[in-house]
Amino acid sequence: MLASAMLPALVLGAWAWKALAQPLSVDEPDNPLLREPLWECGLFNGAARLPQYNGSDEYSTYVVPLPYFLYRGEVLRAGRDGIKGIFYQGEHVGTDLSMSGNPPVSRDNKARTGMPTPGALVEIGPALKVSFFHRDAPDALTLRGSIRAACSFDVTDDMRAAGEGFRSTLDLAYNNRSLFEKRQLRFGAILSADFIDQEYSDFYYGVPRAYATESRPAYEAGGGYAGFGVSAHATKQLSRCLSVGLFAKWINLEGAAFEDSPLVKTRNNTVLGCALIWQIAESKRFVTAPTGEEP
Repeated sequence: MLASAMLPALVLGAWAWKALAQPLSVDEPDNPLLREPLWECGLFNGAARLPQYNGSDEYSTYVVPLPYFLYRGEVLRAGRDGIKGIFYQGEHVGTDLSMSGNPPVSRDNKARTGMPTPGALVEIGPALKVSFFHRDAPDALTLRGSIRAACSFDVTDDMRAAGEGFRSTLDLAYNNRSLFEKRQLRFGAILSADFIDQEYSDFYYGVPRAYATESRPAYEAGGGYAGFGVSAHATKQLSRCLSVGLFAKWINLEGAAFEDSPLVKTRNNTVLGCALIWQIAESKRFVTAPTGEEP
């Protein structure tokens, strides 16, 4: 169950998955491309193929129907990137509090045979974003830096929780709402770089001496650069209440601090996902969507 719950944090944060708004209320924004209901809820039906961890040559496929809720308030937002508290939002600079995570590694992972397997990971921390376009522009180019504390949960051990260090990300994201507006198609791309501390690195890539073998020598993972990714996402509106989303990401670990770990079986991973989103209800009040957020 927890593995399913963590999936949206990894996949939904990468593409837009909302349906078109109902006819505008008296709160209609000046730019109709930016109209968003204050809140909406529905059902997300997603499928994704993910590496069991970055650097693993073994993949897991998840197919999950999940309810979703979006809220676009001035102080608190809950949406595709998780729950956000907006500490400051200016014309080009803003801060928030966001969440991310990863599903647990499968106990059948061959590279980790005989070793404890990492549980589900939850990350939370502050982020700073800089928007290069005006916040009321329909398209967005945003630089976003974040640092998150990581906590693991082992569902097989009475929900044991433990701190697992820190992860920092730097993303350059482009989102387009205007080019294919008449075809009701939105798309975007993200370039990202990851950095982790030694504790986080050791959680996935360390090999204690007690679990060393001839083919898997003991290894103490170091912190630092953790690879970069290139992703693309698109959302097509099928009807007022239905939309479909596609997502793809390439991850490269060349030069990563843990590149020499015996648990790194490949330096290139791909993530693929798709979703059918059914919007069930939304507010009558509309607000202007902030620049830099996925449409």
